[in-house]
Amino acid sequence: MKPLYTWFGSKTRLLKNILPLVPEHYNKYCELFFGGGSLFYALEPKKALLNDQQPHIIYVLFFIEHYPTLFFDCLKKLETRLNKESYGQLRGIYNWYQWDLSIPEHFLWRTAIFFYLTKTGYMGYQESIHGTVCMSFKDRNYTRIVKKEIYDDIVKHLHANEIEISSCDYENLLEKCESGDFVYLDPPYHQTSQRYSKDRDFDQVRLASFYKKLHEKGCLVMLSNSDTPLIRELYKDFTISNLEIKYLGRKSAEEVVIINYNSNIISDAIKQSST
Repeated sequence: MKPLYTWFGSKTRLLKNILPLVPEHYNKYCELFFGGGSLFYALEPKKALLNDQQPHIIYVLFFIEHYPTLFFDCLKKLETRLNKESYGQLRGIYNWYQWDLSIPEHFLWRTAIFFYLTKTGYMGYQESIHGTVCMSFKDRNYTRIVKKEIYDDIVKHLHANEIEISSCDYENLLEKCESGDFVYLDPPYHQTSQRYSKDRDFDQVRLASFYKKLHEKGCLVMLSNSDTPLIRELYKDFTISNLEIKYLGRKSAEEVVIINYNSNIISDAIKQSST
């Protein structure tokens, strides 16, 4: 499957490096910072736990699973407003309308507008420190925001398999991550978390403690993060592999993948270039 949208920090570009490090056998797939879900869609697990503290990411999955035709029709209606002026209007409605998500129509349309803003905003969906959507319109010749073939594949997968969704703090899911499960953690990166959301102070020490708890439970854990001295110190007891991502016209970015299980494919430096 392919993702429906690209979230900031998406792993789509890195899948060819990450996939060889995924354990060959595991029970349930757990992704606790779902975002755009690139790895989930690449793996297509039959049993999964998907979570994100941004609730609208999970609301999108909810509507795709339970009301696929209704939600798709809403997205198609929004495709008639693929211009800068309409974008500004919808961003204002999303930010300032007095939404009541206990009202089904409000719940549906705010989720649909969230999807629209994520697809059409420059660098995707971003929030200010006040919690309002702040990105500008991404100028391009849009004709659609959703591809039916990709949408239908996701609907079929959610219906045919055991996929549990939730929106809560990741630590609340410790009990649901069991021995033999593969847990992928793709949190706000160290020293870059301000670019993800209004949360400017993501606690990396707390996350490292959670990682160790998963390890003690017998989970197979993979974490992506920035390559910084703090991250290397926090995870020094585990296997750390480098990822060097080269963007056209931009300085290379250094990332790490950290696992607590054996892999015969790990190298000290995994490099990827884009053209």
